[in-house]
Amino acid sequence: MDWQYEVNYETLIHNQEVRDLLVKQKSPENRMTGEEFIESFGKVLGLPVSLVSIASIAQEVYGRLGIGTGKARSERYSRPVGRVIVGALCALAKGGYKVQDVRQASDGCMLTCEIPSDMFSFAGQLLITIERTPEGASVNANTHIKGQLYDWGKSKRCLSQLFDGIVVN
Repeated sequence: MDWQYEVNYETLIHNQEVRDLLVKQKSPENRMTGEEFIESFGKVLGLPVSLVSIASIAQEVYGRLGIGTGKARSERYSRPVGRVIVGALCALAKGGYKVQDVRQASDGCMLTCEIPSDMFSFAGQLLITIERTPEGASVNANTHIKGQLYDWGKSKRCLSQLFDGIVVN
């Protein structure tokens, strides 16, 4: 089977050639999470209360108030839809993003991924929609980090990593 034209996520990830490509991707070395950074900062200050607990509560409250940040980006590719989906999966694996949910359609799929927390922002969500087009494929991606007004470029970096990875793979 020529997986490059396949649109079904399950079929793609069960293809041995695709699995080999995904295994070759290196996730980032152990980076400090946002929670670890906040906790270490609290220890330096000698606070009796966990800053992680306070930050979690603040994020939830701000999120419920509608405070959040994010970016969106769309691209069209003149390459087979299966190759675009696999390119996106390789970029996600390389960046350490976890696919949380997949919604399959007859002409594409939608991936919901977790953006890990780091020193710049809380954890967030990356939503990617990949559709077959007459010319190849289109990709729409959106980031959302709730409870935070600024992400210090994290959403932009996340989207760049995704779209750059699609082109490379």
